[in-house]
Amino acid sequence: MNFILIIISKAVLIWSFGPHGNYNWGIKPVHFYLKHKIDCLKANPSLFSWISQNISFSIYTILSEDKANSLEMNFSSVQDLAATNFSYSNNYPQNLFIPIAASFRAKQSLIISPYQEFYFDAAPSIIENQNFTQNHYFRLDLSINPLTWKKASNSYVSRSNIFSEFYNAPYYLIVLYAFLILFARKILDLANRDAKLNFQLITITGLIAQVYCIACGSGSFSYQNMLCLSYCPTGYLQNAGTNTCDYNYLVTLAMILDNKIILNQGGGVLAGNSITNTYPTYDTNDPWPVKSRGYYFKSNSYLASPLMLSPTFSIAIWLKAQSAGIVLVKTITTYQWFVEILYSGYPRLSLLISDSWTTISVTGSSNVLNGWFFISFDGYINADGTTTISSYIDGSFLQSFTTATALYAEDSISGNAYIGNDIIGFTGFIWKMKIYCLNNYYLDEWRTSGCTSPCTKCSADLSCPSDCPLDKYIDGSSCKDCKTNCNKGCVSSDTCSLCFTKECAACTAFIGTGSCLTCITNAVSDGNGGCTCDSYAFWVSLTQSCERCDVLCPNCLKTSYFECSACSGSYQLVGNVCLNGCPYGFGGSCLPATTPVIDESFNVDFQGSYGVLTAGASSSSFQFFNTPESVDPIPAYMRGLYFDGSAYLLSSTSVLLYHSFSIGLWLYVTASGDILEKQTQLILSSSGVTAIMEDPTQTLASKTLSLGTTLIDWNYLSVTFAYSSGSTTITNYINNVVASTLPVSNYIYRDLASTNLMIGKSSSSGFKGFINSFQLWNAPISSFSNYINAVCGSGHACLWSCDLSHFWSGSSYLSCNSCTKGCVRAGNCNVCDDLLCLICTDFGSGKCTQCVSNASIIDTNCQCNSGYYWNDTNESCELCDISCKSCTSANWYDCLTCYNGYYMVLGICSSSCPSGYISSSTGVCVFSQEKIFDLNLNTLNGIVYDDASSIPVITGSAKQFYPDYEADDPIPAYLRGFYFNGESSILRMPEYSTYTSPKLVIPPTFTISIWLNTETSYSAIISKHDVSDNYSTLYYISLIAGKPTISLLISSSAFFYISQASLNNYEWSHIVFTLKMNSGSNIISSYVNGLFDSSVTTGYGTFNDIGPHTTMTIGAQISSSEVYNYYQGFIYTIQIFNAVKPISSLSTTSCTESCSVCPSSQVCIPNCKIKEYWSGPAYNKCYSCNIKCKKSCRDWRDTCSLCNNLLCESCSDYSSCEVCKEHAINPDSCACDDNYVLDDTQSNTCIPIESGGFKGEDGHFHKCPNLCSSCESLTKCTACTSNASLQNDLCSCNLGYNGTESCILVSFSAKLTVLADNSLYLTFSESLAKNLTISDFVIIIRNQEEISSKLEKMNDTCYYISLAITEKISQGTLAIIQFLDLSKVKSISNGILNSSEISASLNSYDPESNSPVTESVSSQSQTASQTTVSVVASMSIINSSPSSLWCLMNTLQILSYMTLSGIPFSSKMRSFLNNLNSFNLFPNVFQYFIDKNKGNTPYSQAEEFGFDTNLILINQGNDFTLLLGSIAALPLILYFSRCSNRWIGNKFTKRLGDYQYAFYFRFWIQCYLELGAAACVGLTIFEFTNITQIANFALCLSLCILLIATPGAYFWFSYKNKARIETRDKTFFASFSTFFYEFRTDKGLITTQYYFLFFARRLVYIINLIYLRDYPQTEVTVNIVLSFLTMMYLALCWPFEDQILQITNLVTEILIFLIMSATTAYLFNFEQEVIEGIEDFIIIIVLVIIAIQTISSIIIFSKTLYHARKEKLVKSGIVKENNNLQCNRIRKIQI
Repeated sequence: MNFILIIISKAVLIWSFGPHGNYNWGIKPVHFYLKHKIDCLKANPSLFSWISQNISFSIYTILSEDKANSLEMNFSSVQDLAATNFSYSNNYPQNLFIPIAASFRAKQSLIISPYQEFYFDAAPSIIENQNFTQNHYFRLDLSINPLTWKKASNSYVSRSNIFSEFYNAPYYLIVLYAFLILFARKILDLANRDAKLNFQLITITGLIAQVYCIACGSGSFSYQNMLCLSYCPTGYLQNAGTNTCDYNYLVTLAMILDNKIILNQGGGVLAGNSITNTYPTYDTNDPWPVKSRGYYFKSNSYLASPLMLSPTFSIAIWLKAQSAGIVLVKTITTYQWFVEILYSGYPRLSLLISDSWTTISVTGSSNVLNGWFFISFDGYINADGTTTISSYIDGSFLQSFTTATALYAEDSISGNAYIGNDIIGFTGFIWKMKIYCLNNYYLDEWRTSGCTSPCTKCSADLSCPSDCPLDKYIDGSSCKDCKTNCNKGCVSSDTCSLCFTKECAACTAFIGTGSCLTCITNAVSDGNGGCTCDSYAFWVSLTQSCERCDVLCPNCLKTSYFECSACSGSYQLVGNVCLNGCPYGFGGSCLPATTPVIDESFNVDFQGSYGVLTAGASSSSFQFFNTPESVDPIPAYMRGLYFDGSAYLLSSTSVLLYHSFSIGLWLYVTASGDILEKQTQLILSSSGVTAIMEDPTQTLASKTLSLGTTLIDWNYLSVTFAYSSGSTTITNYINNVVASTLPVSNYIYRDLASTNLMIGKSSSSGFKGFINSFQLWNAPISSFSNYINAVCGSGHACLWSCDLSHFWSGSSYLSCNSCTKGCVRAGNCNVCDDLLCLICTDFGSGKCTQCVSNASIIDTNCQCNSGYYWNDTNESCELCDISCKSCTSANWYDCLTCYNGYYMVLGICSSSCPSGYISSSTGVCVFSQEKIFDLNLNTLNGIVYDDASSIPVITGSAKQFYPDYEADDPIPAYLRGFYFNGESSILRMPEYSTYTSPKLVIPPTFTISIWLNTETSYSAIISKHDVSDNYSTLYYISLIAGKPTISLLISSSAFFYISQASLNNYEWSHIVFTLKMNSGSNIISSYVNGLFDSSVTTGYGTFNDIGPHTTMTIGAQISSSEVYNYYQGFIYTIQIFNAVKPISSLSTTSCTESCSVCPSSQVCIPNCKIKEYWSGPAYNKCYSCNIKCKKSCRDWRDTCSLCNNLLCESCSDYSSCEVCKEHAINPDSCACDDNYVLDDTQSNTCIPIESGGFKGEDGHFHKCPNLCSSCESLTKCTACTSNASLQNDLCSCNLGYNGTESCILVSFSAKLTVLADNSLYLTFSESLAKNLTISDFVIIIRNQEEISSKLEKMNDTCYYISLAITEKISQGTLAIIQFLDLSKVKSISNGILNSSEISASLNSYDPESNSPVTESVSSQSQTASQTTVSVVASMSIINSSPSSLWCLMNTLQILSYMTLSGIPFSSKMRSFLNNLNSFNLFPNVFQYFIDKNKGNTPYSQAEEFGFDTNLILINQGNDFTLLLGSIAALPLILYFSRCSNRWIGNKFTKRLGDYQYAFYFRFWIQCYLELGAAACVGLTIFEFTNITQIANFALCLSLCILLIATPGAYFWFSYKNKARIETRDKTFFASFSTFFYEFRTDKGLITTQYYFLFFARRLVYIINLIYLRDYPQTEVTVNIVLSFLTMMYLALCWPFEDQILQITNLVTEILIFLIMSATTAYLFNFEQEVIEGIEDFIIIIVLVIIAIQTISSIIIFSKTLYHARKEKLVKSGIVKENNNLQCNRIRKIQI
């Protein structure tokens, strides 16, 4: 046997306890060890064959000692584990067989563990459902034939047995037996894990053995006399004669990547996918060579080389990683070993050790990302057979790992080692990498001294890599940017080539002579191992190539394609480019010009040529007036030249374009087509430009650049051909903005010689539209801004944007109709600016050369000759009317000028100018003012001058007027103008014969406005007559049948016009007549009360108000012999205008009062009769004048004065006075003298001032204020009446007196009442002026002892006083209240107490006694409430329904919290009610942590209730203690709910269910009132003075928000779930039954809303108690209403399921209603005996409520016992279950 076994330790098999933890790894150490031994066994084939054929084992499991199943696993060989076949024995019944199975599965982790791992996993589903117990046994048999070794034969392995040690057994038997034991442990472990049983398992603690293979069998090779390997690793030679691996060379993989572009393909290195493509033809997986940085690896780049890693090795890598991933890997079907960069930036080496089941890893602990690092690993086999791997970074040791057993790294002979990875490779640079077949060479390429500057760390050759990134190249000591397209690096700034000459196509290194392999096209060798462009080519950086020069260049400048030093043939060298000649417009030296060589504007004279451009075929024929041809462009006003598709301009000479040129045009395209051309060489159209261009070989190509848009409206279209460095860029511009660009590389525009430039097109393919200007530059222009605004300034606003068939009217474009060549105005085809012009040279003014007939050129313009006018219709000069010196038509009213002695007004020649006009020296009436007459009759003057022209109007026959009227005077009416009596009243104006200025002459166009209030239907209003013509009427305005009428003299004929509307008598009306002359006729219009009435045309003629002797009257008509047709009524104003005025400027219907129409001031004219006066404010509020007033009046005075001031004796107008009355002074104001006041009687005289008063600012007498005997004003008294004195300048009654007219003595009293607990009621007979305070009095007992007390206001007359009595007092002891200052205790009527001291007898009191009335009552209530709650609670537990308990607790809460209100309860009643709520037995843990002194003291009722502070956790902390305690008990309940004892588990499981919702809902229901009241008390008094107060405020505010939200939330919740509530859904009731189980849910939503009413009532109750405590009457009322509503709900809806509970709650609520009603007694001042009787009544009612609740609970308890007993009898069969009992039981189950 060719192996030596060295036993390092014996195998010890022991029992262990508990599960293994990670059962997948339990078998692996032995499995690795087994494989290692089998490798050595293979050296002896006969032994290995014997083991494979004769070893088998079986695992048995049994359910009991007499039954068993069998499972046999047969191995054909030891290594057949992955293909294990299971066969099942059928010796036992099938139903007793427990299937056990196993499966193999593959698991691969991509990054962390990138190798293939197989592990054993028993299927959990096979075992997990088996009920393993402590009675199960497992038996293991091991059979080795022919030697049979059977452990525990014919017996079963018990848990308590211990395996004996095997000292003398062969090692392979120990190994195999241990493996099988561990396999059994695998089954046991899985069973134990899934069945949760505590099996004792078998494990291995020892079994470590080392094997050295000194000699190996055939087919394997000894490695360093340690291992037998199937193949020798790289670096060793396989010696078949000795079966050994002989050392050959050290470095098994050397990747020295610095400055190498192409790796040695012959060495078997594979770059990426193929060795046939290298720089510069990379494939996707190739790394990229980078100068002085090695190779750059992307995440999918790799290099591959055959390699088998030696078990002892060193790996060294110079690396600059930018991201995590694989750096080096060996893989076949799975990863054998690999070096990676983790995401943390740490490097890691992972290797498979000895077999495919296990890897070991060593990880560096330094981040190596984004910097150059030297990473190395070292691996070797120790003397004991274990393997150690170490890691280093920059020469420093980081970490090592040693295997636990004799294991080694074994690589495969097949497969490549990969630098990088195509899936999860790292990103970054590798400069150098070496792998050694021996260890301890990990620092072979690391140096820190002697490095070449500036290196601080370097490799063995003392060099170091550059730190420049990929996109930069090395320039000396700095990094410079590569070209932007060099994404794979570069070596210089002008090329992406990696070779040392850019013309080199492929090379082997970055530097070095002869490294260039091939040259690029058009390049040749430079003789130094590099390349250069040949003599006919040059280097182009953009294309990175050698490009050919122009064929016309015999000598290329090597700067671009077309740049030469000389030209061949007849070509001319212009700017280093060969052209067909010198371009147009260049100078004599053929130098370029930057200004336009052609710059023409076409918006000029009509002409045949424009510089070098000729219109059509001949310059002598053109548009207009010069025998035009059909191809001539048509001049268009404000547009330039119009091209109709076949019209054109042609250059008169050839125009040779430069290779760089620009064209610009202002144009407006109406139809697309060609705009410009140079034969076929260049065509500019409305869609773009097309040019024939040449490449360096003179190959022609058509290049088209589309404009990319449609031209709309005017645009400055320009195109530029810009040549640069062998390429031409064509650019289209629209309005100086680039529209499109076309770079044409390697092409030039070389214009043809002897070709003309054409704008437009001689054929029909030309464009249609306008060109306003044209520019040509033989140079590239980059900005056309100077030409954008050259036509109109900014933009093209002055150019017309319309076709030739339209013109601009000034507001819109109109059609030219039949004008085929356009027009400049409507209805006329004459294109000249002057209509009278027959021939002109352009569109401009003054360009006429010949006028029409009867016209002549005057000052450059044509005018009709004298006596002629221009007729637009006939387009000729025609004769004027004979009356006109000049005119606009043949009509007499269209005169422009008149003959001497006449004046022009409104086109008429008149002998004088009318009013509102001024005659000028030119014979024209010049307008001066619009309003020519404005007569306002609201005056008292006998001569009234109008406000517009100051024309006098006389009342009656003379200027004598008010108050001494003449017979024919009208009567002045205040605010209503003049009243005409219809008999004699008249106004006259001067007769215009001798009176010349100012006179009223109405022009032919006018407006007359009159405000009047008529009392008759027939009368004259205004009339004017020609006296010299027997008083003939010139115009006349009157009323006929109530209709306004006007008569006018028009051209010697009277025209009579009657309005349609009639005026209402005794109402103000506004009438307006207008006359407008219109083309010789006149239009009369009438308006009544702001509305248009009607209009009429008078016919041919004109109104003329001119005569030598005229007269005008108002209010009557006059003839040569009489005055007649008098007007009766009011006239307020008359206005006349010399124009037609809009009615809206004269009147309005938007009046401030209710009149229908008023002047434009919007103020109504008072509508009162002449014998009435207006009092206002309504416009028709009128009163009759005093009977003494025969004419008119202004107000109620019997003097009938119309003067403004009551003391005015006489006046000349309504606003001023001339003479004052007696004892009145100053006519401007007429005020009584200082010692007199105005008498308000109708006499309106000045009378002396009386005593007891004063003269006010209004001059009237005023009485002094009350209690003043004399005064200066209403705010200052100088003396007072009896029992009054001055205070702040006014008189007030002295203390004890009251009154308004006089001060009368007032007194009031106080009464003291003693209550049973010796508290006091202090009652006053009258309300106090201010609240009583404790400092206003003292309380004395026994006439000497002053005791402390508390004062509380009950109402305005009653105060409650509690005494702090500390000593014993006897019955009848006096309590005396002494008021300290009676002046401070006064009534609201200023009364003082009639006594400063009051007293009352106290009840006996002994502080040492334990049974005063109050304590007795308090004790009774506390005992009653606690006892009742305990009894009811106990019975509720037995009842399994605590409804009775909830009802009792809720009732006691309502009653006890009444004492928080402002109701003045006695101490006895307060104590009784307070102690009703004493059943909360939970402690308050918060009082031990919170200092209550940090809170504020609440109001007195809250303090007596027991709230010592406003801190809620002090006042109600026991509720929070209960809540927190319940939460803390949750883990304990959870624990016991899982108890194996079924009774305990079920009980706690039910309690656990309550925790979901029920407990917390019930907690909130029961604590709602308590927490709500405490929270509101906390918010009534708070200060943010400390953190406790702030936290308290936040907690109280949160609770209040929850309080308010609860009623609405409950209603919404119950409404949304009403269907589930009605059907008592089991799932729903499991969580929310606490809200609904008590009620009749099948009766609709209303019966389930008890808790909505419950919450709402308590919310209102809390607000009422705390925030309305200052209003006890309101509190009592609200309490009664709340109780009544609850009582009615219970009575009408009958919500409770249990009838006993329903009746109990209803009766209880009735009694609560009685209690609430009884508390009204405290609001009245009843005698003490009455109050005490009512209190006894309340106490009795409360005790009755407690009794009823107790009896109800007992009845329900008895009922529960009865049903339980009956149900038990039913179950025992003694009695039969009836339907009621069955339903009750079902209902109980449901609840």
